[in-house]
Amino acid sequence: MKFIINIGFFLLVEIAGFSQNNAEGQVLVAVSQFNTHVRAKNAPMAWGMLSADSKKYFNQILQTAKTAKKEVVQNLPLLDKFFVLSLRHNMSDAELKAASSYKVMQTLLDSKGMSMPTFTATGMKVVVNGTKAYLTPAAEKNSLIQMPLTFENNAWKLDFAGAMQHTTAVFGKSMGNGAQTDALVLQLLKQATAKAPDESIWVPVL
Repeated sequence: MKFIINIGFFLLVEIAGFSQNNAEGQVLVAVSQFNTHVRAKNAPMAWGMLSADSKKYFNQILQTAKTAKKEVVQNLPLLDKFFVLSLRHNMSDAELKAASSYKVMQTLLDSKGMSMPTFTATGMKVVVNGTKAYLTPAAEKNSLIQMPLTFENNAWKLDFAGAMQHTTAVFGKSMGNGAQTDALVLQLLKQATAKAPDESIWVPVL
């Protein structure tokens, strides 16, 4: 259960002893900086290091949390469902109605149990292909954990949307989607917040 909660948010990487003069080093610097902001729960700085697609993803999660009926939420991929229900569980109806996509990330940062395992630089593999880069544990094949990055506005940005797509594709094969995962997600939310969700978690606010 703890592992599933852990995969719910960002890849945090401890970086040491690398050059910033090459693309691989620049990618590791970006992830290290993002790691620092997440650990400090510095939402403004972390938000600024996300790709445009990531910000669109958060907005999509927010709109789903605000408007989706139970049967729609039940059929979301597991991690999307977890994020949508996390927002409903952690925010009042008024807060959710007024929330922006930035607030989604801030809420997830402030939620208990939202973290990723840490890795040393020597345990990571960086692949750079033009404006795209991928960071994965070097020792694992077909790893569940993959952090894509994209080069936008002269800086490497973390592609959280791409990370969720990858994790869903790999993780979904073993866990499935749909109503069969409802009990699992509700249990994870209870463990993360020490508060059991009630039936109102399935009711949209708009």
